[in-house]
Amino acid sequence: MKIICIENNYLQNKETPAFSIKPETVLLQKNHPFFIPEFTHEVTFETGLVIKSCKNGRHIGERFAQTYFSEIAITVNFTANDVLNRNLENRQPCDVAKCFDFSFAISKFMPKDKFEDFKKISFHLDINGQTEIKGVSGEMKYSFEEIISESSKYFFLKMGDYIYTGGKKSHQQLHIGEHLQAFVEGEKMMDFLIK
Repeated sequence: MKIICIENNYLQNKETPAFSIKPETVLLQKNHPFFIPEFTHEVTFETGLVIKSCKNGRHIGERFAQTYFSEIAITVNFTANDVLNRNLENRQPCDVAKCFDFSFAISKFMPKDKFEDFKKISFHLDINGQTEIKGVSGEMKYSFEEIISESSKYFFLKMGDYIYTGGKKSHQQLHIGEHLQAFVEGEKMMDFLIK
């Protein structure tokens, strides 16, 4: 499987949304701790929703897109920000800053039928008991259906693929010992430590 990502998809981002791919080795699951890698001294993060593909498709029409996903989860997406800035300055690829192992913490999935309106799904991330990021899916520039339709122009969507629908960013840097908890519609979905 692969992870299809859309960046700059929330209204707080002025840049144009863009698509990219992450390998499955980025996944951090089952509330395992996130270990800050030795190659970075500045890890930043964002939080957003992930949908899971339930069938194969290419060039999917927007009006059919809702039939191509079945479940929804939340993620904390980590970036080695110092590495990212260095590589951007040197015009080098940014994969090592955004796609390193275990840089994409993801919750269990919930059936999409649990949600009445895909534009009103609320989520938030707490750090040490204080809310750091708060959002709602209606703040996205591209809806779930638009993301599926647009991304399928570039990437063949396969059953079991994850689609990261974009994240709301924090301007804070992570520190060892911090405690992260992620929620969807008030339900705690993730609870893990930074080490």
